[in-house]
Amino acid sequence: MGTGNENYSKLVLIVDDDDNLLFNLGAFLENQGFRTITARGVKEGLDAFFGKRIDAALVDYRLVGQRGTEFVWEVRRRIPGFPIVMMTAYLDEWVEVMIKRYAPLECLTKPFKSEDLLRALKKALHGQPER
Repeated sequence: MGTGNENYSKLVLIVDDDDNLLFNLGAFLENQGFRTITARGVKEGLDAFFGKRIDAALVDYRLVGQRGTEFVWEVRRRIPGFPIVMMTAYLDEWVEVMIKRYAPLECLTKPFKSEDLLRALKKALHGQPER
């Protein structure tokens, strides 16, 4: 069982096209007391998001043939301020501009440390809007 018992009711959606990352992030977060669901792209992520009561999302910026900001835009259009943490291995000036456009949005640069992931996720969850 995880160590963060205050997290047990939180369901985190992880959107990434890397199966290893999906597995590892899911296992880590579940070990920390979160529940997780994974998706391999924007459409699958949106289907999961609107089909379940998701509390927060971790979203990769670059997905095969897509951008994670497409997911962010659709979710935030319906639920402004929804807690999302963007992940990217390619943090450059353009990516920073795109991420700031969807502010407030936490962002992690891959590879990131587990404590940075938890800090960003907890910060995003603080002040979560009602669904």
